Amino acid sequence: MGLLGAPEPLRDARVRVWQFGRQRFVLVCPAGGPFAAGTVVRHEDLAGQRLIVGQPGTGMRRVVDEIRASGVELTEVVETEHREAILPLVLGGVGVAVLADSWAPLARQAGALVLDLEPARHLHLALVTGHGELTPAASAFLHVAHSLSL
Repeated sequence: MGLLGAPEPLRDARVRVWQFGRQRFVLVCPAGGPFAAGTVVRHEDLAGQRLIVGQPGTGMRRVVDEIRASGVELTEVVETEHREAILPLVLGGVGVAVLADSWAPLARQAGALVLDLEPARHLHLALVTGHGELTPAASAFLHVAHSLSL
């Protein structure tokens, strides 16, 4: 069993797929930073901003790469493979970051601003298994995960 995140809902005949919703990508900024609370940040508004990014292959990096490919000049100041490092860097004023909105409650509690990005981009979540019968543990996990609406 695996947990996957993808830019579009996953469809693959090689595995059984259970869609569990999606998370919107948001911009996390230091309070008093480049954007005011409640601002909806358009991609072009990020021109010249200092960005903290994840490593290539991550959803948040994909969003940043799409923004750059649209012609917006961005300055990457930190690339990290550790998502846990991003919020302290944002709060320290190093830059802003694109994160999945699952980080929003912690970011707000820590004092960061969490702003919507437009146009919106999402991370679609799914659990996948092989086509064979599930073990009792896998069935129980799938039931609990579905009831929690991952």
